Amino acid sequence: MGETLTIEQVPAELKKFWIDEAERNARSLSEEIVGLLEETRLRRQPPPPREKDRAAIEAAVRHLQSLVAGREAEFDDKLLYDDDGMPK
Repeated sequence: MGETLTIEQVPAELKKFWIDEAERNARSLSEEIVGLLEETRLRRQPPPPREKDRAAIEAAVRHLQSLVAGREAEFDDKLLYDDDGMPK
C-alpha cells in the first residue's frame, strides 16, 4: 500500500483538467496523478553512466588522430568491436 500525499491550494481549473484527464484515461484522479508523478520522475532522473561509450569514442578519436597526422599509430591495440558492435 502506498503513502498518502495531500496537495493544498490547487487552482480549480487545474483540478478540473486532471479530473477530465483521469476520466479520459479510465483512471481515478489519484491514479492519474501518480502516473503523472512517475512519468515526471523518469524524465528527470539522470541517465545511467555511459563510461563504455565514452571510452570507445576516446579510443576511436585517438586512432583517427594518428591516421590524420600521417604517422604510425601510437597504440599497439587495434580498434576491435564487441558482440554489440561497440568499439572495445
